[in-house]
Amino acid sequence: MNEKEFEFFLEKNQSRIYRLALRIVENQEEARDVTQETFLKAYQHRNRFRGEAKFSTYLYRIALNSAFTALKKRYHHLPWEKMENLISTKKSPAGQLQEEERAEMVRKTLASLPEKQKAVIHLRIYEGMSFFEIATVLGCRPATARAHYFFGLQKIRKEMKKNYELPQV
Repeated sequence: MNEKEFEFFLEKNQSRIYRLALRIVENQEEARDVTQETFLKAYQHRNRFRGEAKFSTYLYRIALNSAFTALKKRYHHLPWEKMENLISTKKSPAGQLQEEERAEMVRKTLASLPEKQKAVIHLRIYEGMSFFEIATVLGCRPATARAHYFFGLQKIRKEMKKNYELPQV
């Protein structure tokens, strides 16, 4: 891959990598740092890219590693944004309050999930990736990616059922 092609792929994937980093580290400044670190590592090790997978998959893997490293440096996980498909949307003030409480419960539950479950849920829900693509990013089998997704959602639903009646998904 020549310099021009490399630059094109970076520009094409910049916003996706930033969104992924932001969902993991939940801090804009840190997400920008993770994005820059991802591109720097990709450039430094561009000769390792063999073309067996999409270039975006290669970048996702680097970004996830960089984001997880950033989290480990902080010694704690920050809450994620709402997962709209797990939270009902009511318009009344009471419904609004209940929605906010549910959103906070989802954030807390997501924060407690293992890193790979968080990553799979993000890549599946927010990036729309297939389990095959997720498996390529995480370096595992598609069945393992499905299991991470299933168990992550199961933990979220279990926690939510303790406190709220969930809509059937």
